[in-house]
Amino acid sequence: MTVISGTGVFSGIDSAKIIEQLMAVERKPIEGLKKKKGDFNTKISKLGNLTNLLKNLKDTLKDLKGANLVPYKVHTTNPNIVTASASKNAQEGIYTLKVVRLAESQSIFSETFSTPDAAVADLDANSVQKISIKVGDSEENIITIDAMNNSLGSLKNAINATGLKIRANIINDGSGYRLVLTSTETGASNRIVIRVDENNDGIFETLPEEVDNSGLSRLAFNATYDVDGNVSGGIANLSQSKKAIDAVVEVDGITVTRSKNQISDIVENVTLQLQNVSNGEYIKLNVEKDYPKSINNLNTFVSNYNNLMTALNDSSIKDDYIVRQLKASVRSILTDSYNGKTLTNYGLNHDKTGVLSLDSVRFDNFIRSNYVELVNTFDSVINNLENNLNNYLEKIIPQRKENYNKLIANMDKKIESLEDKLNQMEVSYRKKFYELEKTIAGLQKNGDYLTQTLSKWGNNK
Repeated sequence: MTVISGTGVFSGIDSAKIIEQLMAVERKPIEGLKKKKGDFNTKISKLGNLTNLLKNLKDTLKDLKGANLVPYKVHTTNPNIVTASASKNAQEGIYTLKVVRLAESQSIFSETFSTPDAAVADLDANSVQKISIKVGDSEENIITIDAMNNSLGSLKNAINATGLKIRANIINDGSGYRLVLTSTETGASNRIVIRVDENNDGIFETLPEEVDNSGLSRLAFNATYDVDGNVSGGIANLSQSKKAIDAVVEVDGITVTRSKNQISDIVENVTLQLQNVSNGEYIKLNVEKDYPKSINNLNTFVSNYNNLMTALNDSSIKDDYIVRQLKASVRSILTDSYNGKTLTNYGLNHDKTGVLSLDSVRFDNFIRSNYVELVNTFDSVINNLENNLNNYLEKIIPQRKENYNKLIANMDKKIESLEDKLNQMEVSYRKKFYELEKTIAGLQKNGDYLTQTLSKWGNNK
């Protein structure tokens, strides 16, 4: 049945307005639930922001632990020749370096072929042949050559697919196409070895045909070298265009060789990056504590701590129990005494409002004169703080957010149930007013009929 609503035609009653007012009263519990739901969503959002701030604070702690509290820096007098970086366990010292030679990777190239599709093997005598490739002490990788892949281009692709530390290219030098092989690793220990098995008996370099620079053996390369990395003998049917040599460095008068230009085992806990040959120039390498960096790291911690405290004082969450608990626990850790000392002794101070600040001059003086004591105290503080932050990040805040989400889910169910009831109630109100209009209409009709009848009687007298 269609329920008509609106201003009463017969009663003069604005039923729609009355129903709207009645429903507004009935909807107040729902509005209350929606407000609480909004408050919980705000708290979840604030807890998410709080989580990010806790993570930011936690991330700064690693730079304040142990040897990290005062990192090391390295200075070289000519960074165009050598640069360097130090790890946390470096030792202060001054070294004299001379880069005699840089490490280089080997490149070799073949004779010319007419096209990239030219055959690399003569398959008339043996329809299946093999070529073995290895770089340094890597596993030998064997490529089978048959009618399906007997071309310079196919061999290039097969070499690149081996996963060896080698790069194969085809270069047109104007006279023809050459296969160029380059080791991707520097040093004499990463030289390329290529052997051929033309009769497919599983044994390489056993026949004259397998080293004679004809057919597939044109690519054979199992050379010997002199002390400078030049090819001095062996099987060298490819030409060497770039030698595989080790880096040579003099450190405080001692000559050392390494296979790479990045060297981390000459000066303890210092990594050297060789850039160019010294050409006789001696480079000074100075390893020292980086006190300004330490202060910068501590200022970053102070900034992140104050950002956290600002968030904890947010009016929308500051009365939450876990927020009050977190604020109290963090401040307690930073103000407690450790081995008879507090952070105030080292220049970290709280003002009346809880804002943390660093007296960098006091901190710098203390760390230069009482390094061990300061590190031990900071380790105690940082370990306690890290454990506390982890507890909130991994347990307390996630549980709190989960509880809020459960409350919101329950509210959604209540709201949905109340909405259904209100819809039914509104339909009931509209029916009742509709019936009221019908009743008034009927009474009005009967009244009009009675008036007309009485009028007739009066006229008949």
